[in-house]
Amino acid sequence: MGERKANVESALSTALARFRKLFAEELLKPTSLTPVPVYSIQEQQHHRLSAPQESFWHICIAWMRYHTIQIQWDIERTVARLLHRRWGG
Repeated sequence: MGERKANVESALSTALARFRKLFAEELLKPTSLTPVPVYSIQEQQHHRLSAPQESFWHICIAWMRYHTIQIQWDIERTVARLLHRRWGG
């Protein structure tokens, strides 16, 4: 049991080191998280001042979704660049 745990820890450590090295290269600088205003579909369609504002929790969740997608796209672009393939489209 102890040997298996050591093997798993070693594999995770190696994978983490490779991941860090990937983003440490000059070509692949990580982006910083920046607050971006996120509007719900209702706010985009009907921009009313009298409408009640969404809760702080919903705003935080929308912000997290936005940045999750941005990070996912950064990773996809990075992998495409490393494999010399087109990204998107």
